[in-house]
Amino acid sequence: MTQTQHTPAPWTNKASASSLVITRSYPDNDDYSPIATVFYSQDAEFIVRACNIFDELVSALDTLTKQVNEMNNIQHAGGQLIPEEWSELYRYCNIAREAIRKARGEA
Repeated sequence: MTQTQHTPAPWTNKASASSLVITRSYPDNDDYSPIATVFYSQDAEFIVRACNIFDELVSALDTLTKQVNEMNNIQHAGGQLIPEEWSELYRYCNIAREAIRKARGEA
């Protein structure tokens, strides 16, 4: 697994005079460490939301791809699965694998 090389989550955004500052959120106090300055609130919200869900999303997709691979192996070993359903699910697994690679910066 790739080692985290970014500011740990959770992130939040704080308004400044002319922009929004994306910061690391510290639940126990009002301190913050600036990460980036963004000029549009929609962009700041999107960046913060995406960064805060990143690890969970990657973990979920990892689990999905492992389970689908196991079921695909059962099917190819002669197990009793409905082929059309599993073929379609396996296709989605390949899409998920590519998304994981992109999310990790490997693609």
